[in-house]
Amino acid sequence: ELSRIILGAGITMLPESVINELFAWKHELRHIEWKRSEKLTISDKNKQKRNINDRYVATIAKAVMAMANHRGGGYIVIGVEDTLGPDQSPGVPAEDLEQWQYDQVADILRNWMQPPPQFEIHSVFWNNKTFVVLAIQEFEDQPLICLRDFGDLHKGDCYVRPRGGKIASERVKTYEDMRDLLDRAVERQFHKYLRVLGNVGLIQGSMQKTMGVDHYEAERGTW
Repeated sequence: ELSRIILGAGITMLPESVINELFAWKHELRHIEWKRSEKLTISDKNKQKRNINDRYVATIAKAVMAMANHRGGGYIVIGVEDTLGPDQSPGVPAEDLEQWQYDQVADILRNWMQPPPQFEIHSVFWNNKTFVVLAIQEFEDQPLICLRDFGDLHKGDCYVRPRGGKIASERVKTYEDMRDLLDRAVERQFHKYLRVLGNVGLIQGSMQKTMGVDHYEAERGTW
């Protein structure tokens, strides 16, 4: 079994073509980001309860926002060291796999960004190691905005995978990246509005197709 979705119930597969792409490269791509595996929660000094590991979670939240704000969304591969790549990285230890339950991750992430991200979590067995893959959907009609100040995260900022230069998740810094983000938001809001009008019968199916609604629905349907 190459991959399975971690949702507690139900199992779906990442397409083999996607898995091959995720692990074929020796470097990150704009739609693929690597993260080392760490604990999402850590015990307090008295070991009476577990607290969110904000330092690590902040790096995951930043990547999630950037991928959600990226055209077409993207993937975050947990268990890959930046300096080692997939071949030499250790993957995710067996004892840490349980923490990547969808409900827990969704609860954690919604405290870091708005609107909440749409995503799936898969475990992938590759090269005799297990990795966790977060498949992030592009925002529906509003770009994701950071809700917290922490480290290099700033409340109110949008994060993207910028064009040109080093591939990384960064706050929007250029006019081109901001314009692309806003243009896509307007386009998606427009198609959402057309879909509502079509559902109540105010515009016909042929007109929806002409205005691009079918393409928008096909894109949303891949998730």
